[in-house]
Amino acid sequence: MEERENLRYNHENNIGTKVPLKRNKKEIDSLAYSLKKNIKSK
Repeated sequence: MEERENLRYNHENNIGTKVPLKRNKKEIDSLAYSLKKNIKSK
């Protein structure tokens, strides 16, 4: 019973962290892109 509660808790945490991670990856990608552009223009 206790283990099942932990699984549900972890699952809810995973759902909660998926969206911010996706947004952060997009921000990181755009940062990397602008960095590459800056390096090329120098």
